[in-house]
Amino acid sequence: MGRQSRRGRNELRVKWGGRCQRCGYSRCLSALEFHHLYPELKVGRSNAPVGEVRRHPERFMLICSNCSHEIHDCGQVHFRGNVACPEAS
Repeated sequence: MGRQSRRGRNELRVKWGGRCQRCGYSRCLSALEFHHLYPELKVGRSNAPVGEVRRHPERFMLICSNCSHEIHDCGQVHFRGNVACPEAS
């Protein structure tokens, strides 16, 4: 990822509150990612382009890497709330 792209992504992360919308993590901006709430609308690659996030913010949630792994590893691809992983119980 280029320097300008990284800067744009970090600016967007700050604009979105600079913290995970699931657990509240906020120590490192680069550990936050834009999670697709509607994977069927995903455009190509796994990382959401900044332009797509800006044009369609309702399609995304800002979450930390750990929450992202919990969501995907628990099969909660359509995660839209704070749902515990069934394997963690």
